[in-house]
Amino acid sequence: MRTRASRPRPHVTPEAVVRAALEILDREGIDGVTFRAVAQRLGVKAPALYWHFVNKRDLMDDLAQSILVGGGVDAISRPPRSSEWRPWLARSARTLRSALIAHRDGGRVVAGASFFRARALARLTLLSAEVLREAGFGLLEAGLAASTVIDYVWGFVIEEQEGVGPSPERVHAAIRSRGADLVREMFGVDPVLARYAHAMVEERKRHGDDTLFEWGLQVILDGLVQAKRSKRGPGPPAPST
Repeated sequence: MRTRASRPRPHVTPEAVVRAALEILDREGIDGVTFRAVAQRLGVKAPALYWHFVNKRDLMDDLAQSILVGGGVDAISRPPRSSEWRPWLARSARTLRSALIAHRDGGRVVAGASFFRARALARLTLLSAEVLREAGFGLLEAGLAASTVIDYVWGFVIEEQEGVGPSPERVHAAIRSRGADLVREMFGVDPVLARYAHAMVEERKRHGDDTLFEWGLQVILDGLVQAKRSKRGPGPPAPST
């Protein structure tokens, strides 16, 4: 945190700033979190926030840490046995997703956070890599596997949360009313592909986000099981036969 000795410190703590920013985030989204908006909510002038935060990115890092801690991500502990890495990693991914979706634009906030400030995220990444290393993955493979799962979580959440709001709903309503014809016009695809795309969207809507998230997570974990079994590490793809 930054302080200046030349004038009295304002009567606002960094924790209060983060709480106010979180309230604005939930109400208005990430674009609504500005120093001016936070200062107004706290009843102070915007320059008072610079005692604690250099800029919005600095504040966002602490906001990410608050979201993660509030969602229990920092409380994740290692599994009792390294052989239980797969269910443990799945539970950890679900905990991370739950923490992110608990707040509007939580995926975008955490995805852009610095490991040096969003320490709960850094801890989860390192702990996941260590668990996988102890389970028999190579040093590099363990780190790549951990980051792949975590990247999947916030990527899914960002897409999940971007679908909330008036603009996407208008698009969905138009697609529902005009179906494949609108898809064909929007994306310039042939009628067969347009019908396929429309049918795929309709099928996705039959399942909730939890089901879709779990399917992708299990596909990644299945791949990690095969990679561990075959001792396959990073490298060029095998030549096609």
